[in-house]
Amino acid sequence: FKHLIDHTLFRPRDLLLIFRPLENGNYSIPLKRDDIKLLLDQYSDMLVKELRNELSSFYSDQQVQHIFVALGEIAKKSGYGGDAGVSYNDAVGCVEGCVSDVNAHELLEDLFNRSVIGAKEPFGLYKYKCREPIGSAKQYRLEKNDKIVVQYSVRSYVSTKYA
Repeated sequence: FKHLIDHTLFRPRDLLLIFRPLENGNYSIPLKRDDIKLLLDQYSDMLVKELRNELSSFYSDQQVQHIFVALGEIAKKSGYGGDAGVSYNDAVGCVEGCVSDVNAHELLEDLFNRSVIGAKEPFGLYKYKCREPIGSAKQYRLEKNDKIVVQYSVRSYVSTKYA
């Protein structure tokens, strides 16, 4: 279950989106590994569709399309494991190379606040705005010495669509 939750933005509707395909009756319980992978792939598609709709309130359709291209570039460069992520400056370069008429720093901040991207501190702590401790006096902020990582499900989507 933790594996499923790690792929979400920690919103109740994310659980509904992940488990929504179960209602068609084509899955056996308990879920098998392949079933979970399929559910997560379907969730990634639905999550990105929601994010596109959300972003379209603030950016043009072309900019939204290019934002996901930039996220694909960031994901491609970021690698996996303990050394995952790209430098803040590399992320800015990806955005500037893909999205026109948008301030790259402001866009990265916006994507961080929406938990589309996260930040990895130099000593290894991953920060996603959606996972900010409730009631904590210290709010997560995107810092220029952080590495930028793309949220799991968004990364899965852009890695297959923009590879």
